[in-house]
Amino acid sequence: MANFTKLDDVSPKKDDSSVLVRVSKMWDTLEADQGEGLSFLFVDNQGTKMQAFVEQANQMNRFKRCLHEGECKILTGFSVIMVDTEFRLTEARKKIALTSNTEVTRAADFDVFIHLDILPYEYVLGYSSNVQSSFTRDFLGFIYEVKISKLTEDDSIPWNTLNDAPKITNSIDFTLQDNEYIYL
Repeated sequence: MANFTKLDDVSPKKDDSSVLVRVSKMWDTLEADQGEGLSFLFVDNQGTKMQAFVEQANQMNRFKRCLHEGECKILTGFSVIMVDTEFRLTEARKKIALTSNTEVTRAADFDVFIHLDILPYEYVLGYSSNVQSSFTRDFLGFIYEVKISKLTEDDSIPWNTLNDAPKITNSIDFTLQDNEYIYL
């Protein structure tokens, strides 16, 4: 079996890494400064999650054809960049940049335990401004209450092409409750 680098160990200083990952999610992005893009969430056999993105727009179709949700792949020839934004998808402060040099190879399926990063509600309530909590987290509880907080009517956007009525958007507020009756 080949020697693969763990996602925890990839680095901007290493350009010869080979990783074995499962494609957990794939989604299209739209950014004001860069236009359309394509992003992925990769998971390695240690359960480490890392976001990846297609660096060059002209490579998006190529990666859409060879990377599909649920499949295991071997990636080589990619770049790694540091994430300097406060909000990010994963705990990792790195992202994989898929480039024209990136090679994608089929890999045998592997089992991985993807742990939940469950936080108590008190942590979120007390440390919501903490930089360490600025990535997605898991909560255990249920939706206690839902309220429509705002109803917006937008005349500039038709409901659909066959209906000229304005688009109506609901904004909701919801309250979560854990098993100790703490609300968030």
